[in-house]
Amino acid sequence: MEKDQQFLEFILKNILDDFENCKIERKVDEMGILFEILPPENEIGKVLGKSGKNIKALRAILGLYGVKNDQKIFVKILNSEN
Repeated sequence: MEKDQQFLEFILKNILDDFENCKIERKVDEMGILFEILPPENEIGKVLGKSGKNIKALRAILGLYGVKNDQKIFVKILNSEN
């Protein structure tokens, strides 16, 4: 497992109560790294946060992590309808 994914999982384990049912997919292409997160349906709000503050912070932290490693990192939140 890549270090960037371990870092993301560490953050999500501390946000979510039911991390075991959270699915994370890592995709790499010429644009960079895309993480698709499918949290349990009842915990999407915890990942997004009030007014989207949690997801904005998560994207900022992973963006800085990517800059340190000369990569672009993107995060997409999925719901069960996607």
